[in-house]
Amino acid sequence: MSFTKVVAANTKAFTKPLKPLFSANAQQARLRALRLYKLWYRECFDTIYRNELPFTTKELRKVLRAKFEEHSHVKDLRQIDALIFKGQLELEESQKGWKQATHICKYLEMTKMQQPKSKDFLENFYSGKLN
Repeated sequence: MSFTKVVAANTKAFTKPLKPLFSANAQQARLRALRLYKLWYRECFDTIYRNELPFTTKELRKVLRAKFEEHSHVKDLRQIDALIFKGQLELEESQKGWKQATHICKYLEMTKMQQPKSKDFLENFYSGKLN
């Protein structure tokens, strides 16, 4: 039996559509994502206060919105459900104190690294960046 016949025979097994993990349709997935966003939005102040972070609630909420907008192009229900599940786990870790200050600062520092670099020598010198 040639390789192409084996591949053709095996592809028939993968043609049936997959069921979504939690959401039955796109509207339900959207509502679950909005609910998660609201829970995270409310949690921002407590996270800053609990971990004594040197950032404001406004900065953390800005990062939160950017994270949600980063995945706004996803249309597959299974991917959306997986992202929501991961977000819920992150939220639970943050609420129960399992997520330490360094884990949260990682998200905030990543956004600062993504800001455009200044080409002015003095600004780079004062901020400690000599490259």
